[in-house]
Parts: sequence; C-alpha cells; structure tokens
Amino acid sequence: MYHISELVMSAQPQPASARCPIDHARDDRKSASAAQGGLLAAPEVTSFDAVRAVLRDTDARQAGFKAEVILRYRGRARPPILYLHGEAHRRQRSGTARFFTPRVVETRYRELMERTSDTLLARLVRDGSADLDRLSLEMAVTVAAEIVGLTESDIAGMSRRLDAFFSTAFQTGGGKFAEIMSFLLGQWRMRRFYAKDVKPAIAARRASPREDVISHLLSEGYTPLDILTECFTYGAAGMVTTREFITMAGWHLLERPELRAQFLAADADGQIVILEEILRLEPVVGTLYRHVEGGT
Repeated sequence: MYHISELVMSAQPQPASARCPIDHARDDRKSASAAQGGLLAAPEVTSFDAVRAVLRDTDARQAGFKAEVILRYRGRARPPILYLHGEAHRRQRSGTARFFTPRVVETRYRELMERTSDTLLARLVRDGSADLDRLSLEMAVTVAAEIVGLTESDIAGMSRRLDAFFSTAFQTGGGKFAEIMSFLLGQWRMRRFYAKDVKPAIAARRASPREDVISHLLSEGYTPLDILTECFTYGAAGMVTTREFITMAGWHLLERPELRAQFLAADADGQIVILEEILRLEPVVGTLYRHVEGGT
C-alpha cells in the first residue's frame, strides 16, 4: 500500500541496492473500514490474470450497482449502457465516448469547471464554512449535467434530488414491507427527477439538438423512458462518483499539510500524479461484480 507523502520519492530512480521507500505495513486509506467485505456474497477474485479473465468473459453480466433492481423494474425501457454487454455495449459506448474524452473535457468544459470552482470558493469565503461533500456534489452535477444535457433546470435543485435518491433509494433489509416502501419512494423520486430535470431537457433538445448525450440518444430513437434510465445511470456513474473522489481528495489534502504543500508546489503533471495515487488508494468503485452462469 503506497504512502502518499512518499509519492515523489518513490517516483524517482533508485539505486538497485536502495531500500524500498514504501512502508508496506502502512494503510493511508480513509475508506479502509468501508472497503472490508462486499455488498454481495460472492467469490472474490483478486489476481491480475483471474480478474482479466472475468472482465473479458463475454458471458458475464453486470451485477451489483443496482443491476438486479434496475433490470427487474425497467419495464419496456432499454437497459442502460452500464448494464449492456457484448456488442450492444460496445456500440453504445462508442456512440457516447466522444462526449467524455480528455481532449473534449479540456477544451469544451474547462472554462465551466473553473467558473464553477470560483463560484463555490467565493461562497465558501463569504460564509466562512461549508460542507465539502455538498460543494463537491454541486461541482460534479454542474459539469456532468452540461455533458449529458440536463441543463434546463436548477442545478442546486437537481443536486438535492440526486443526493436524496442515491442516499436512500433501494435500501435492503427490514423485511418485505420496508423493501416495498423503499421501492415506492425510489419510484417517486425517479418521477420527480424526470419531471423536473429530464423532461425539460428532452423538450429543449428536440427543438434544438446540441452536442450532448441526450441529443445523441434522441437521434438514436430513444424514448423518454429510455433517456430517463440513461440519465439515472449517468447520475450515479458520473455525478455521484465524481463527488466522492473530490471529497476524498479534499479530505487527504486538507488533513495533511505536507501533502497539501507538495500538491500546491507541483506543476499540473505532478498534481495529477498525487490525485491518481489518491484515486488508487480510495477507488470510487472498490469492487466490481459480475454474474456468470452458476452464480455471481
């Protein structure tokens, strides 16, 4: 396990006889306790060759990440891209990949990211304190909404709707009644998300298509229900995970002055090295689940 403050040292060429600079007995993860054990009872695969074999298995299906619930209750809607597999997944991924390439993000959305950061920091300075988790969610939702095309509603309101949905929907445990109530609550929140955020965006893109995911889906013949499920997926895969990473990176940097000083003194490439190491230590998706014939 890498020690973040030793990152620069470990990146430098070392003499063959030099002691390994990494203290392998240390664990700098903030999420260590949460990472122990998975959500599903399933065999655990950790070696590189075995993991690669599972991920390349064309018969394996997405499991976890609400896959069972979404596929069970999606009705006539198409499966979201996250749950597609094989050729259907590759075709849809290639159709939307152009919206998420590093070059597109840098050239098309850099100004938005900087402007949003300035606004959030100005609010923090004005108020004197803030919840980093909520600032991160607003930042993530603002940028992801622009890429997806959810730009016809209030960002702060959409942030609250997504936060409420992913915080409590589809919880398990508590018996059949609790499961039914959780499902109904999730459906109500999904309908509210559609009415407030997705439906206005669809109407705007039908009138004037843009270079975003919703416009692409409309051109592919997706129905409003199909688009809703995709927006739900992007909300989880994009907005929520980005919020988690920003919060975790901020946690490490704010709590450790020496790491923060190292980060601020580094150039862009050096800062990315530190952020990538934080992401390696604290992956926003720590466990991947696949369902294969005979079990998960």
